[in-house]
Amino acid sequence: EKSSQQPEKTGLTIEQMKSKIAVNVEPKDILITPNKAVHSGKNSNGKGKVVIVSPQTQLDNGCIAEYFVYSKLIERYGKVKWISGNAQKVLNLTDVDDSKGFDMIYIDEDNNERFVEVKSSQDKSVKIKISKNEVETGLENSNKYDIHFVNLNENQEPVKYSRIKNFFEFQEGEDFFNNSKFHVETDNYDIRAKISDMDD
Repeated sequence: EKSSQQPEKTGLTIEQMKSKIAVNVEPKDILITPNKAVHSGKNSNGKGKVVIVSPQTQLDNGCIAEYFVYSKLIERYGKVKWISGNAQKVLNLTDVDDSKGFDMIYIDEDNNERFVEVKSSQDKSVKIKISKNEVETGLENSNKYDIHFVNLNENQEPVKYSRIKNFFEFQEGEDFFNNSKFHVETDNYDIRAKISDMDD
């Protein structure tokens, strides 16, 4: 049953979100290669500035992207289980769990189970923020864990929809930090240490 209430943590109403996804954008499988950050104020293609959005807009974008991907998967496969917290906000679903490490699950045309993690950006390059839980889940299920990446325009409407299949499946000798698919970088680190008494 669908809800007409405004999502708790997003600034857009459900009706506004529905209007955003009413676009004719079809999925495309893509391959990716590492792309180290360029700290020059331009995006990775050297064209234009990197898009900076507020935390509120990021929440909205994530919700729009998930709803868009869910709708596309429903059209193609008929049955999709949307389990992230956004499913509760948009469709008032109660069987949700943000601790699973992915957003959706479905059975593909070959009768294989697929895990879907949705990422979005208003930037032109593929820059993904991914949690430790998502990484661990992806590595444990590398043969069925896909990233669905949605590019949004300045009006928060999907303009490009890409699937990176088996995102965590690497070639022999590669791992999460060193591989031929992507480059990992972080803005901060968690430092853990044990405090011991010091003798004067």
